[in-house]
Amino acid sequence: MFSDAQLLAYIGPNGAIGTAEATILGEIEERTVALVQRATGRFFGASGSYTFWLEGGAGTVIYLPDDVTAVASVSYRSQLSEDWTALDSDQWEWHAENSRQILRVDGLEWPEGPSTVKVTATRGYATDAEPGEIRQLVFDLVSWQFRAGRNLSLEDLGSPDVGRVQGWDRIVNLFRGPLYG
Repeated sequence: MFSDAQLLAYIGPNGAIGTAEATILGEIEERTVALVQRATGRFFGASGSYTFWLEGGAGTVIYLPDDVTAVASVSYRSQLSEDWTALDSDQWEWHAENSRQILRVDGLEWPEGPSTVKVTATRGYATDAEPGEIRQLVFDLVSWQFRAGRNLSLEDLGSPDVGRVQGWDRIVNLFRGPLYG
């Protein structure tokens, strides 16, 4: 999400920072992004192709668990033991303004059951284009972990409370992915 230079500029450590500290900062940032992704159920990494394995609901609408910027393919199967059947692009619709919803427009319904719909789509963000609130939360969490987290984790036996970081609850709740089903 951030370059070493961006992290250093934000944290503004007193004095010179060595290679070992820069490496630690990068590792903290990676773990922090993963933590925010787990807490929200959303993906905040670089834009790329991803395959969603979805539970069909026997209706004409199916929802993706995250925002996407493009949908490349949609397939379905009636049972787990069956092969995938690819749908032609005129059998389903996806619109950027409602990026989590795929409509079945061929007069049929999505099959019912777990992993019966497969959608390959593009998710993620261009460099420095993640939501501002998420970027700020990651900056704050990295700074907290780098400066105070070591002391807190010693006091807390290795499990610092990220809820102490201002904005954690509000931002995580704001960006938490929907729970379908």
